[in-house]
Amino acid sequence: MSWFSDEYLASVERGRKKLKPEDLEAIQFEMAMPSAFYEKPEAEREALWQRFLALRDQIGADAAALVIRFELANGQT
Repeated sequence: MSWFSDEYLASVERGRKKLKPEDLEAIQFEMAMPSAFYEKPEAEREALWQRFLALRDQIGADAAALVIRFELANGQT
């Protein structure tokens, strides 16, 4: 049983297919960030995003987001 209609799910799937991989990564990153990320000034958020991109290339997107979350939780940023 689905909570959503087949029409709605088909619409979501069509929209998802239109996203570029980098768009999807940005959305996933923002969804993974705690409120502390959004309380930072825009310049600091951009620096964290750039750090995420650098880490992503080394350890993968999920691990990179986790590193940023830990740093935010520990007040290291």
